[in-house]
Amino acid sequence: MWIVNVRESTLKNEAFVVSEDSFSEPMQWMKRQNYSEYMIDELNQLKLSQSINFTVGNAEHCILRVK
Repeated sequence: MWIVNVRESTLKNEAFVVSEDSFSEPMQWMKRQNYSEYMIDELNQLKLSQSINFTVGNAEHCILRVK
């Protein structure tokens, strides 16, 4: 399970709870968001309660692994 905060500007900030249980393939949500293979590899290495930041397009994605 992941908590994802997507910040496009100071006025547009969204948070998502992304459950891996609903994936039909590994990292399905991340692939749909156009995460690169490098980003997906970095996410796979995260331990519980670790977070990482990426820039995807013009938005900053802060991802926290919670399960």
